[in-house]
Amino acid sequence: MNSFSTKALQNGSAAPEFEDEFGRRGQAGRSIAQRFAAYLKRQGFLPTLHFTQRFLQRLASKGVRFDPRTFVREFRAAKHYRQTRPGYNTRLAVVRGVPIVYRPGGENGNRIVLVTALEQGADLPPVARTAPPKQREAEWELESEFEWEVESKLEQITESNTPRSFDARVQQQYLETLQEMAAEREADPFVVEDIKRRIPPGHETLNREAAKGLPITPAELNAMNRGVRRVDLEKITNHFKPSQQRRHMLRRHKCQSLEEALAEARQQLVAIYQRIMAAPTREAAFEWLGEALHLIQDSYSSAHTERENGGAGAIRFIRYFGMGGLSYPHEHRVMPMRQPNGRVFFGDPRDYINLSSTPTRAAIAASRRFIQLVLRHLQAAVSSAAHQTELRQFMDSVLVLSPRRTPTKSLYPRCP
Repeated sequence: MNSFSTKALQNGSAAPEFEDEFGRRGQAGRSIAQRFAAYLKRQGFLPTLHFTQRFLQRLASKGVRFDPRTFVREFRAAKHYRQTRPGYNTRLAVVRGVPIVYRPGGENGNRIVLVTALEQGADLPPVARTAPPKQREAEWELESEFEWEVESKLEQITESNTPRSFDARVQQQYLETLQEMAAEREADPFVVEDIKRRIPPGHETLNREAAKGLPITPAELNAMNRGVRRVDLEKITNHFKPSQQRRHMLRRHKCQSLEEALAEARQQLVAIYQRIMAAPTREAAFEWLGEALHLIQDSYSSAHTERENGGAGAIRFIRYFGMGGLSYPHEHRVMPMRQPNGRVFFGDPRDYINLSSTPTRAAIAASRRFIQLVLRHLQAAVSSAAHQTELRQFMDSVLVLSPRRTPTKSLYPRCP
């Protein structure tokens, strides 16, 4: 559940005590209010602590369970008023019967400061009806519904028992990083180079090795690296969306069959190939080529798949990335882990490349073959049936299931 309730202390204390939908009080309950405030900030609001506490108290006094995802809609649809008293520049909006005091704010006055909440049903001060504010209206869409779902799951994980090999402090740091990145739309730290977090080049190194000796200019290699990186530079919550999993050679949900997951990955590669061939410039074509290589290379990472012949053969299993699935190493690791040597792995340690390993060498070889295929096809004036046949033959040699594959249902007997 994403709705929550609040309850004030009955002992006359001015500080409210929050209680969430699981009846957790004190700090556990206050975290709900803090998450609510963080959610509002991502929607273009600047809520004060006073507002958050008062608003939740007002709803709690009426026994209302409030879903934070509806706040943006309800605020926009509410009746809005401007104060007519001299010297007052604040406005009011009545949400769920609670008068909310707000004003324009932020660096350029383009954000809405939620100041406080009046008593529910209280008489309004001298006001006149006005239109809802238009600032950052595009950001009021419910894009962050999924972010709220992710944070709810992450909170549940932090409150559960963690394995002995897991460092709770590292986990908390990682959760804070996830929330910060979701808010600031920064890069995902899992596989591409990240100097700040001391993550070495991954896909970029595979591209460089695969392109050695081929007729590719430095500018084209840079474009290819931009394409391979952008898959991982999506905002953090996109990595949990089912529709994004095919880009990383992963199952869209824990019960998805391997056959269906592989078919989606192959369809994705065909769609990218078509974009390569239709690109208006050679630079754009190489960026799409980089995105295609990301999918191919991920298919050789043991964090994403399990292959025969030491990681170079047919695919025996395709993993799932998300909450609710089996833990590492059965599925792709979501949370970080601390190794015995003290090193912290963000994401799945199997995503880090080793140029001497069989899967990495196989990924480089497959990448090189695909680059050569694209170079030949770009050189031709038009796409032909022979090109389509060659692409299909490539996929049949690289993206193919083993007869000895592990069915998803064998890990999740309750799946349909």
